[in-house]
Amino acid sequence: QLGCRRWQDDDAQTHDLRVDRQLQGLAMPVYVALALQQATYPERVVAGVCHQVAPEDKECFLLDLDRWAPQIRTYFIRHDEAKGPCFARALIQQELLKDEDYYLQLDSHFRLVDGWDELLLAELAACPSARPVLTTLAAAYELPRGHRPGGPDDAMLNRRECMAVLCADKFGDQCPGQDDAFLRIKSRVCRTSFGGMPPPALFWTARFHFSSAQVVRECPYDPFLDYVFFGEEISMAARLFTSGWDLFNPTRTVGYHLQSRSHRPFYTEVQTSELSIRRHRYAKGRLYRLLGDNRNAIAVEAGLGGSAVAPSAPYGLGVQRTMAMYEAFCGITFLDHIITDHGRRGGVVKELLAPTWAEEARSELQSARCLVSPEDWAGRGNAEALHRQFPEATSVERGGGGGGGPSAEVMQALNAVRLREAELRAAITGGMSLEQVLEYGRLCVRLGELSSQAGDAHAATKAFAEALSAAARGAAARGAAEEEALAASAPEQARRRLSLILLQGRALAGLQHFPQAKVVVEEVLVVAGELVFVLDDEVSEVLALEVLALLHRVYEQTDDRVGVEGLLPGLRVLLTNVAMNAERLQGRSPTPPSPPSAPDLQEPPTEGPETVTARLLDAILLLALATGTYAGDTLGRRVFTDCPVELRGSARLRRQLGMLQAGGLFLDLVV
Repeated sequence: QLGCRRWQDDDAQTHDLRVDRQLQGLAMPVYVALALQQATYPERVVAGVCHQVAPEDKECFLLDLDRWAPQIRTYFIRHDEAKGPCFARALIQQELLKDEDYYLQLDSHFRLVDGWDELLLAELAACPSARPVLTTLAAAYELPRGHRPGGPDDAMLNRRECMAVLCADKFGDQCPGQDDAFLRIKSRVCRTSFGGMPPPALFWTARFHFSSAQVVRECPYDPFLDYVFFGEEISMAARLFTSGWDLFNPTRTVGYHLQSRSHRPFYTEVQTSELSIRRHRYAKGRLYRLLGDNRNAIAVEAGLGGSAVAPSAPYGLGVQRTMAMYEAFCGITFLDHIITDHGRRGGVVKELLAPTWAEEARSELQSARCLVSPEDWAGRGNAEALHRQFPEATSVERGGGGGGGPSAEVMQALNAVRLREAELRAAITGGMSLEQVLEYGRLCVRLGELSSQAGDAHAATKAFAEALSAAARGAAARGAAEEEALAASAPEQARRRLSLILLQGRALAGLQHFPQAKVVVEEVLVVAGELVFVLDDEVSEVLALEVLALLHRVYEQTDDRVGVEGLLPGLRVLLTNVAMNAERLQGRSPTPPSPPSAPDLQEPPTEGPETVTARLLDAILLLALATGTYAGDTLGRRVFTDCPVELRGSARLRRQLGMLQAGGLFLDLVV
């Protein structure tokens, strides 16, 4: 927990602030130190931490906090005595809470913004209620793959430009692999900040809670919710509402939450004993009864051989409002698992939210990422947990094709490439021409890619090495060809040079020589941009698209966002030239950027034929945004403001804009 000591402000009002932080794994002192350092008045802040650790968990104690020692309260329990987040938060409230006036609860891996203490008091004061509670899922941040506990702070913060509201998602029995039926919540970004007045929140999240400390005295955590994860939040929302507390969404960014679990273990992996499973079932039964979901309560009780009763005071529902009133307020019927549009929208009209279809598509992409990188979902060292829930989806990840070898499609493509390679060799009677070298080199690259997919690393390495050799031979062939054809235009020579260097870069990337590949491909990015403008044809755009695809690959493989930022000038030239070509094609001179205007994105774009130009703009957009910087965002925005509507209105770019808006970017734009 974090808190702060009493002080007198200019209005002679006495304040006291507390933050609750439950330890869930990695380098906890880092988050405590950041919160103390980023407060406007750190001397007023007190931290309280519940350490749930094994004695050998040295990662959790890499930072010396002696400077803050007088302001930190701690409670230690062994990891094998821990019973999940609700139990830990109950301990914090019972053992560490004193006479503070305010209470702030956060996940342990939550980063607050600078000046968070003043910001939260201002947001709370702006709520139109005498008993307000601020709650939010917050924006996300990421840690790079090579992050080391105790190392430099290398977190990458979300650039979301807007506030978000809490909304109903789905019940647990609608989620594959889940063993509960509790309501899930999510956040949806808004196109407005409601004039700085926090709008009502229909739900509550344990990730972030700020209110008067009186909340803890009236609605303390239930210490008998052993191992509960899902069910904690919706039950607390009902308890707070029925106790007369009003929930609100903050209008400003208050902090950032680490979404990925790949850097930390996940507590459910230690919940394997029969006793812990039984206690978890009993806790779920208590919450089903509290919410009036008697059907699921009965199902749980059948497995227990006894009944679970709804919690009584002080851990049950309040008496200021009824449960029926909460269901009407949030748009949920808990017994029948009905979610109304009001609940799905968080009480906000749909025009103020990002498109529903885009949010669903973005969610699918995030789920797909979990299947590619199981530890993002399951926690560090716990990829087995994902396999237990989605065995078919993760079979390739675990077994290189599920133990059945390469797919028929891969083998068919591999045989076709080998056949074409043999035909090309047979047709060559003397030395290879430049065009033959290029075709042969591309075949070798494709052969290497398919061999990798087939699990034949030796064949892949051999093919990529041969492609690299072909690129070197092609350089000599290009010189000879240009001497024979003196009339060859400068643009045509540039195209040949670009093709050869691109071949070299693809071969180096295949060999995983990424530093050399970066040098090679960066060299041709500017050339590609100039070639697109001079030649203004589809072949040049295809080459530019291949350059961007290779750049994306080599920088993604090395997780080098800083390096991608260095590409922005070249990407800017390429985007400008693509836009100018489109203007010339339409018989117009280039025009200054203007805000786009066309129908909104409430309906998903209609699928249609995709042009190379639309794919090229999409690649520029994704690389610009991959920098994780405002400069990259600015360039990405130009894709939708600088290009004619005929280009930015393609189904591909409309889909991208919708998904970006679902993530909180470019909410003021339509295409």
